[in-house]
Amino acid sequence: MAVKMKRPTSIWVAQILLFVFGLIFIAPLIVAFQAIFTGGAVASVAGLALVIAMNLAITVLFAVAFWGMFRRKMYGRWLGFAMLSLTFILSVIGQIFRPQGPIENVEYTSPGQSTAGTAAQILLAGMVLLLLYQLAFGKRVIAFFAADEEPIDVPPPSFEA
Repeated sequence: MAVKMKRPTSIWVAQILLFVFGLIFIAPLIVAFQAIFTGGAVASVAGLALVIAMNLAITVLFAVAFWGMFRRKMYGRWLGFAMLSLTFILSVIGQIFRPQGPIENVEYTSPGQSTAGTAAQILLAGMVLLLLYQLAFGKRVIAFFAADEEPIDVPPPSFEA
């Protein structure tokens, strides 16, 4: 029986992020279902169906990645990497191209706030990139997911003449 190694910290952090992002994508589903069942104003049924389908698909992908990592499956590692990478890329795009809408963007009122905000964004981006690097290439992560495989029983060679 193989001894399983402890879960690396980067896997814990990735699983927590996958869980939190999955919960974030469930929130619009709750609002959409509330609008359906309470008879609230819905602009377009097709638009509502599209929002529900997209959020449900993304939530399922986050859940499958979380569960795959929990079960030490290789698909969980790579799906988690893909989902966290996609989330990171979309957040960077959202910072560069500010979306329009009813919620106003936060504007800094002084150079100190601007500097601190930029430094915080760079620090957080660096931490996410480090996590992604660890998920893809970290030795402990690779060993953690490889520990699930059973060793093949190969008899020792015999040196009979």
